[in-house]
Amino acid sequence: MMRNQNLFIKRRSILGLMSSVLAFGLARPALAETDPLRQVIARLSDDAPIRFLGCESAGLTGFDGTLEVLLSHLSNSLDLAGVSMTDANAVYDGLRHCISADFAKTRTISIDGWILSQTEVTAYLAAYIYHRQASAFV
Repeated sequence: MMRNQNLFIKRRSILGLMSSVLAFGLARPALAETDPLRQVIARLSDDAPIRFLGCESAGLTGFDGTLEVLLSHLSNSLDLAGVSMTDANAVYDGLRHCISADFAKTRTISIDGWILSQTEVTAYLAAYIYHRQASAFV
């Protein structure tokens, strides 16, 4: 538990960080992305607590697929929710809607004391993998 002590943050705070990152924190990789879903994931990947949760979820779920698999899954979820994929703000709002729907239907996963929706786990895992790939090219 000691290793997580510095990363302890309340759920409301991380959602606030997520909003801030998306609203103001245009990460360098996000500027190069043209796909709105990739823009959102790129922006999320700049946030250390989100990457931490993505890393933890990779270990818990044993995911060994690619970023493309995760993006496809998120895109399908957004399509089913009727979300317009025209811009990053619409995609972000759609992800928030999917997260709320997951909680309403108790589609949740416990990771390191956090209760996360399945959509959150997928998005955070995608952000973690995106960051690893972007860091490999620096």
